[in-house]
Amino acid sequence: NEAVQELYDRKVTLRRNSISYIMRQLEYIFRLFPQIERIRIDDDTFFVRPLSEIREFAAKYKEKYNVPFECNADPKTISEEKIDILFKAGLRHIGMGIQSASKFINSEIFKRPLNEELFMKEAKLINKYSPELAVSYDFIVLNPDERKQDILDNLQLIKRLPKPVRLSMNSMVYFPGTAAFDRAKAM
Repeated sequence: NEAVQELYDRKVTLRRNSISYIMRQLEYIFRLFPQIERIRIDDDTFFVRPLSEIREFAAKYKEKYNVPFECNADPKTISEEKIDILFKAGLRHIGMGIQSASKFINSEIFKRPLNEELFMKEAKLINKYSPELAVSYDFIVLNPDERKQDILDNLQLIKRLPKPVRLSMNSMVYFPGTAAFDRAKAM
């Protein structure tokens, strides 16, 4: 995202598809594979949409497809109203990007000013819908900028997350043209 933002003068900050585009894609896929039993909508964060788009999607999706689906969420974009609307339309799994419990790593390295208080608030909110609605928490590991304390902070946060806890541990990937790539190369 950082490289894309630089390329477009910071005018593009988030990749997402329109509701009409998603519905056209679903129509095409269901036409090819009518036996589909679950869908994954893989936008950066589906929840960033305004409430009006969430309602539009939920109504159309439930009417036409009515199969369980999953999507990604950023803790800053989740609300109980959005979860409730999407849950009633078939949302059964959320991938929530935590990346790191470390304030330093999130703000300075990933440029994501998120904090543990927000993670816990949203985790508890999602957990109200458990066990029907599952959540997996995405962490980025093998980061050369991580200090021992950052790793311990991750473990402490994981221990405090509402049960059941599903983790998605992703290795740090370095894309040329990003500050993380340049930093790793220098190290």
